[in-house]
Amino acid sequence: MKMSKFKEYHVYPIFLSSLCRELSELRARIFEDVGQGRYIYVDEKVKWRNIQTQDDLETIDELIKRVREADIFVCILGGNRHGSPIRVDLRPSVVSFFEIELFQAALLDKEVHILIREDFNPEPRLRKLLDILEFKFPEWINKERLTNEEIVDYIKRLVDKRISYKIHLGLKYIHTPISRLVQALFSQRTKITQRSSQLFLEGKFESYNRLPNDEILERLWIKISSLPNEEKRLARLWLMIRELMSAPYTTIDDKTLLEWWNKTLAEWARAGAWYGLHGHTPMGCLYALNSLTLIRNRLAKRYKSQLPPDSIVYPGGALASAKYSIAKRLYIIKR
Repeated sequence: MKMSKFKEYHVYPIFLSSLCRELSELRARIFEDVGQGRYIYVDEKVKWRNIQTQDDLETIDELIKRVREADIFVCILGGNRHGSPIRVDLRPSVVSFFEIELFQAALLDKEVHILIREDFNPEPRLRKLLDILEFKFPEWINKERLTNEEIVDYIKRLVDKRISYKIHLGLKYIHTPISRLVQALFSQRTKITQRSSQLFLEGKFESYNRLPNDEILERLWIKISSLPNEEKRLARLWLMIRELMSAPYTTIDDKTLLEWWNKTLAEWARAGAWYGLHGHTPMGCLYALNSLTLIRNRLAKRYKSQLPPDSIVYPGGALASAKYSIAKRLYIIKR
């Protein structure tokens, strides 16, 4: 296998996301011929680690770091699978590596280019995921289907544009810090504050063949508790949220599952505030807190006498803080 020429760590300005198995030859061509081994991150072509033995959670940490570093996120939708499942201590989760890449691009509000290969026919799991992330990957179903050659030509133009941009400025690639992303998220979302649902992920859920796996949730929660890095915490919280999606907090009465939702979205809001997920975005703090309010109302109505008062208290302080953060950025933008 031809590997990157770069021995030291190298930052790639374009991240290529797609299913690996079905598009392996196309991915290799894009990395070697189009990206010249230095412009496009293609996971299996860059890594010199042992993919078979590395812990899956360490792998997703590397993937989200690479997505964050890139200026452009290119997603090729081809084949039909949802992707290979991420294992939590050897237990397969409902989340794939392909999904974690899409998650990170949506979280950071990256510049996204969606290319649909002519063979794309998504299985129900992948179709539902794209529906959940529709706010970042809109109208994929109506996009023109492309051949491999058309996909290669499109990405060539992206690379040429990046090279010309760098030469023109005489600068290294600029990677937007999270403080600037905060304002970008706000700017994009403030026009839709009156949308019908301001719940987390717009209140969308998913049906699996099984209920959420309590053991996976427990193991992820233990790992999250010992992590100081908010980006890594959010990635693991995403795994928990996706595990819980087969039990919609808007309709379930199960105490244990409602408590899992309560803990998970409360932690998402805390980590997201630290990370800068302000503004009117379905993955942001405000929407998570709106959902948390609904969950705590359901818990209080059914199980108030069985729960510690602080676990079901109205998150007024956090909501006020989230709204203040939005208002403060509105003032900055208007000025």
